[in-house]
Amino acid sequence: MGAKGRPRNIYVMLAIAVFSVSWAAIFVRLSGAPGAVCAFWRMFFSSIITFLIAGSELTGIRNQTPHHILLAAASGAFLAAHFTSWMESLFLISVSLSTTIVVTHPIFALLFAFFLLREVPSRRQVVGLMIALMGIFMMTTKGRFVYPEGITAWGIALAFIGALCGGIYFALGRLLRASGMSLMSYTLIAYSTSVIVLLPYVLINKISLIDYPPRTWLFFLLLALVPMLSGHTLLNYVLRYAKAVAVTGVVMGEPVGATLLAWLLLNELPTFEELLGMAITLIGIGLVVTGESS
Repeated sequence: MGAKGRPRNIYVMLAIAVFSVSWAAIFVRLSGAPGAVCAFWRMFFSSIITFLIAGSELTGIRNQTPHHILLAAASGAFLAAHFTSWMESLFLISVSLSTTIVVTHPIFALLFAFFLLREVPSRRQVVGLMIALMGIFMMTTKGRFVYPEGITAWGIALAFIGALCGGIYFALGRLLRASGMSLMSYTLIAYSTSVIVLLPYVLINKISLIDYPPRTWLFFLLLALVPMLSGHTLLNYVLRYAKAVAVTGVVMGEPVGATLLAWLLLNELPTFEELLGMAITLIGIGLVVTGESS
């Protein structure tokens, strides 16, 4: 363990998490299933696996205060909304644009961390916020205040909703992990709640949950094993030792990895404007992260 009990291999953990979450968009696209269905099975399998790994944590959950359990459940609800809206956007806009927008959640985490944890943003973070928004504008409109062909306003809106909900999810996670709630207790409550929230949403919209070929089920399972358990669960662990903005900011490597994978596996080559906008956006998010006091 490092200073103040922080794990010495924390950066290795973050690198593994970024690599893992970069596969999420690819698995969703390759599955061919609706975004809400991908989100449901991703969280269902993740909850089952987490329970099998740490079923003994049920005792720890019973020892939590009602306030903490409620906050963890709220975090899970926002996680469900984050995945559903973002995954739906993947079928409306490019992988590079969707993932770049959704990783702006450190900006929303910054705002919610201010209200929940009284973490005041620095001047650099404010500048980073404005630069990131400029990058998103470049990617979505190519600087002409109109949407290029293949880009829909609803797809962009869904990606932003995903970013907003993701910011709340990480901010609540930071609050609970910093208060001493164990990783598995928090994960079990949040993941299970997300399944409970997603089930009625899918049923109300009359979307099939089971009528899919074996190949699609393979990608459902991979979504749980790779980006969820190797990605988000590691991030939740690190949240105890770092602020929400710093941890979620590291995930700005996701759109780079996802864009490269989309090019290699989906033959989806980003335009120059998308690459430029992505670079500007990531610079802005980088300022948000590096502007945080240690």
